[in-house]
Amino acid sequence: MTKSKTELGLTASAGSPDKAGATECGRRKKEGAAETQTQAEQASKPRSARGDGCLFRPKYRDRKTGEVRESPHWWMKYSRNGQSFRENTKKTVKTAAARVLRARLAEIDRGEADPRAREVDFSELAEDLRTEYKSNGRRLDRLETSLARLLPVFGNVPVTRIGGDRIENYKAKRKAEGVSNATIDRELTALRRALNLGKRHRKVACVPPIDVKAK
Repeated sequence: MTKSKTELGLTASAGSPDKAGATECGRRKKEGAAETQTQAEQASKPRSARGDGCLFRPKYRDRKTGEVRESPHWWMKYSRNGQSFRENTKKTVKTAAARVLRARLAEIDRGEADPRAREVDFSELAEDLRTEYKSNGRRLDRLETSLARLLPVFGNVPVTRIGGDRIENYKAKRKAEGVSNATIDRELTALRRALNLGKRHRKVACVPPIDVKAK
């Protein structure tokens, strides 16, 4: 059967390479515009909607029972300038911990100085060390005995000012009080552990060398 001119024209038009190319080009433009709009929408979403910052309660294994337990405190994780931070909110209620996280993110959004670069005193590190001991199921009696001696001397001192001279003066003072070398060693070990923990939590830039062997 011979096709009509109209039918032949429609067939030629539909199969034309120019027509098909134009259709494909239009489709790609639409997809590109849609992708750009999606990216713009994501960028305009608030920080929490993009998943920046989260709360969690770390788990640990009880050394005595072997059971897996969960920390009573909520911790927060956030990033600043591409660097990840983990920080104890010291809150046991999630809504209260969320307020701490929002405040921290707001500080970062305002371009304020690194919140963990603020002046941290030894008393804060001592509390963090207590929390770690509890989380790991470790005994607190000896630690508390050491902290009872350390806190009156170092408690309100910014960690940036805890250096070799201050530590040596502490050792000399304790020896003058007639304290045994073993006791002084335990106290200095607690001091070093607190400072090292602060460094892991990015609260301390560097830890001064501490000779825990009293002489």
